[in-house]
Amino acid sequence: MNAKVPIISRPSIGLLIEDITGPYQSGVWSGIYEAARQNDINLICYCGGALDISPTNQWEYQKNLLFSLAEEKNLDGYIISGSIGGYVSHPRCVEFIRQFVNRPVVSLIPITDAIPCVSVDNRKGMRELLTHLIHEHHYRSFAFFRGPVGNREAEERFTLFKEVLQEHGLSLDSKAIYNGDFTRESGINAVRNLEEQGLEIDVIVTAADGIALGHCRLLLKKEFTFRMMLHWWDSMMLPKAVLPARPLRL
Repeated sequence: MNAKVPIISRPSIGLLIEDITGPYQSGVWSGIYEAARQNDINLICYCGGALDISPTNQWEYQKNLLFSLAEEKNLDGYIISGSIGGYVSHPRCVEFIRQFVNRPVVSLIPITDAIPCVSVDNRKGMRELLTHLIHEHHYRSFAFFRGPVGNREAEERFTLFKEVLQEHGLSLDSKAIYNGDFTRESGINAVRNLEEQGLEIDVIVTAADGIALGHCRLLLKKEFTFRMMLHWWDSMMLPKAVLPARPLRL
């Protein structure tokens, strides 16, 4: 009689993310998918939209229902994309992730000390970027297109931006600050707003690549008259015609 082959169950991990089609999200998805494939892990992706609110789709919150399905599923653990909470406060992100702590959880944004995370070093990156612009390019007049007010990473990047300018004795005109929402549309609106202010700006720093893409769209269409350097956070690929522009690679 042939001996029975023991059945080895594969671990099943849930990925909670708003979608897998955006420039940032598609990179997250492909990396996690490849790691799951190499380690023989079942990966179940829940594309539940942005948490509570989206500046581009007023009905997107209805997709959040998929996240409750992930909670009910008997999974071995969860990976939660930090971009889910891009438009809500940090306390709301904490509240959301706590639904899943009965299983191992890894977040792609710092949430609490009790939850492991994979994140970028905002402090080191922003400091190196601005130091380079100030010392190597001798820029003195800055504009900053920031992320949503209340978003933890957006607030941290903006705070660091102001700190480094202050350390170098540089002032920041309040008219050169624009509150964006990580989308291309906010980048377009920010550039048009900046031109209306009539400020002399050497360089624009943006808090996210989505905002920078909106700026670059106007660069390609030549829809504004001033010329300046553009630096942005992350390192998504952009058309070669979009120059002068540089990503901060982390």
